[in-house]
Amino acid sequence: MPTALPKVFIFDANFMICLKDTKTSGIYSRLTKVKQQMKIAFATSMHIYNECPFLQGKLGPSFKSAVDVYEVTETELNSVKSELKAKGVKMVAQDPDLTLIALADRLTRAGKAACIVSDDYKLSENVRLMQKFKIKFLSLPAFLQYIWQNVSADMKDYFALIRKNVLKNNLDYMMSRHDQFPAQEKIVWLIEN
Repeated sequence: MPTALPKVFIFDANFMICLKDTKTSGIYSRLTKVKQQMKIAFATSMHIYNECPFLQGKLGPSFKSAVDVYEVTETELNSVKSELKAKGVKMVAQDPDLTLIALADRLTRAGKAACIVSDDYKLSENVRLMQKFKIKFLSLPAFLQYIWQNVSADMKDYFALIRKNVLKNNLDYMMSRHDQFPAQEKIVWLIEN
C-alpha cells in the first residue's frame, strides 16, 4: 500500500461473514486494539449491519466498539446510483453495497481518507469508475495483510492465520462458482487487490 494511508476502513457484509466463517474468537476486541494502535477507524453502513443478524446478538457490543455504524440516507444512495447511471455502468452493485460508496464519499468530503474493504468484484468496479469520489478499495485478504504488517508483535500470528483462512475461503468460493462467472478473472482481481 502507498504511504498515504486511509484513516477509515469501511467494511461490507462479506467482511463480517468471512470473519464469522473463520470461527476465530475475539476478532472484534482485537480490531478495537488495532484501531487504537494504528490510529485508524472502522465503519459500515446501517444497511450492511442489518444484513448480518449474527452481529445483533452477543457479538453486538464488541462489534460496535470496533466498528462505527452509520445511517446512509436515500438521497446519498440515489446520488451514487445517478453517478453510475450517468457513466453507463451496466453491472451495478446492490443497494446495501452502494451505501458503502455513499458513506466513503461523505467521510472523504469530511477530510478523512476512506477505503472500502470488500471482496465484491462489482462493487470494486463501481468504485473504480467513480474516480471523483477518490475512494480507495482493498480486498479482505489485502486488508488483513495490511493489518498484519502494522500491528504489534503479539497480534501478528493471529491476523496472519485469519488472512490465510479468509484467502482460502475466497478461493474455494470462487472455484465453486466457476460455472456462474469467470473464476480466472476474479482470481486475477483478488491477486491484484
